[in-house]
Amino acid sequence: MEKGVRLIGTDAWSLDRPYPLIGAEWRKRRDPSLLWPAHFAGIEREYCHIEKMANLDKLPEVGATRAHSTRASVISPGGRGRYRKKTAREEMVVFHPNAAEGVHRIEGSFTNWYLLEEDGRLTVVDTGVPTSWSSLIEALENLERTLSDIEAVVLTHAHFDHLGFAERARAELGVPVWVHENDVPLTKQPRQYAHERARTYYFATQLRAAPMVAAFVRNRAWWPRPIKEVRRYGGGNLPVPGSPRVVFTPGHTLGHCSLYLPDRDCLIAGDAIVTLDPYTARTGPRIVARAATADSERALASLEALAETGAGTVLVGHGEPWTAGIEQAVEEARRAGVS
Repeated sequence: MEKGVRLIGTDAWSLDRPYPLIGAEWRKRRDPSLLWPAHFAGIEREYCHIEKMANLDKLPEVGATRAHSTRASVISPGGRGRYRKKTAREEMVVFHPNAAEGVHRIEGSFTNWYLLEEDGRLTVVDTGVPTSWSSLIEALENLERTLSDIEAVVLTHAHFDHLGFAERARAELGVPVWVHENDVPLTKQPRQYAHERARTYYFATQLRAAPMVAAFVRNRAWWPRPIKEVRRYGGGNLPVPGSPRVVFTPGHTLGHCSLYLPDRDCLIAGDAIVTLDPYTARTGPRIVARAATADSERALASLEALAETGAGTVLVGHGEPWTAGIEQAVEEARRAGVS
């Protein structure tokens, strides 16, 4: 990398040593710098590495073609979408309009948050990571809306990767931040959340999740600003644009709630069910690993409340939307169990 190399390939799983060796040394020394140094090297210097390459013996010993791209445009499944190149401290962000009718998904740092639209008025559901503020500005431009159109922020729960710019929105836009009363303490100390198993276990053993952990570090996900003032909610429909119905789904946190939009056949599930676990990199409907779940037994029990909505589209906090119906998603999550 110091010689200017920006693309590296290997026929192995990683440029780092096998993770059982890394894990064994980490357990002896407890030195975080031992964990996947090749992955984390990209925090300071942008580079890409490609794993599990084949036919490397067919490459010429010398000579290469260099290609460079600074921008790529895509059409997302819900309509017009766009990637843009960002600085080394930011992640690629994608705007997905109308993931469900009038519900727009913003994807960045392996985390989703949403803009809920009603008659030109907006509710922000979850707020990503601190650097997601710039993604908010871009999303509003795509929708031909402005910051003044935002009337409320609603949090499904108060974990750090959902608190992102909530305090900034409250302070600068003067909008209320709604959160379930059981999660209010987390909004003041978002890193002091309950979990059943040490996060370091997953960092040392779940190599495929390393890029997700690195994205959290790069974008200061673990260090959101505490929210100075919140509005507490319990059940019923919230008095915000879109009028989402609160579905109490504790387990991931003690105050976790999902938001049901019956008129749009859509459920914003938060992390009550996800299609990508950021601590294991496993995909498909499931509850989040014990590294970030307060009570897995209760999280599994809360799946029933999700199923009772009968929603056709499920929008999650991590991973792709699920469009085969919440009942099937719940069945798969139960089969996946606890990790």
